Amino acid sequence: MELFVHQRVPGKSFGWISYTLSKSERNRRGDDELHLFALDQPHILNVIYSRHVAAGFYGGFRFRLTSGNPYTPVTGATLDADANRYAAFRGAASSERLPLYHQLDLRLEKSFVYDEWILNVYVDLMNVYNQRNYEYYMYDYRYRRIIPLEGLPFLPSFGVMGKF
Repeated sequence: MELFVHQRVPGKSFGWISYTLSKSERNRRGDDELHLFALDQPHILNVIYSRHVAAGFYGGFRFRLTSGNPYTPVTGATLDADANRYAAFRGAASSERLPLYHQLDLRLEKSFVYDEWILNVYVDLMNVYNQRNYEYYMYDYRYRRIIPLEGLPFLPSFGVMGKF
């Protein structure tokens, strides 16, 4: 299910809110039973807004909130002395979820209009409040400690784009 609300005032502002409610399942090779897909995100919310500030400047933001991806937890481990490594005992497949993912991005853009082309210069500030969003869990070699892999931290970027 999807809900999408869009508002545009030509030359002044635009924005939208979108919400998706979904369930993504797959069956594994040789198995008729359905299992959650590794990238299943039941809830996805996006809020975007941009407005003309002054003299060709536009400013805006994007806020994103999604359910964490499913993962299969490790419930314990034992040392396999023959292989000289630990073997994990896994819980039910895709029975746990990573924490909620949320991020706020800001953008400031300036347009320079010439006779036959437009030059845009912009600054993007991604993940403004430096949220530590987990993308995946790894374990130490004994499967005793979870090591989260994080997405991008606060990331400023600058760009130039020409339109002909």
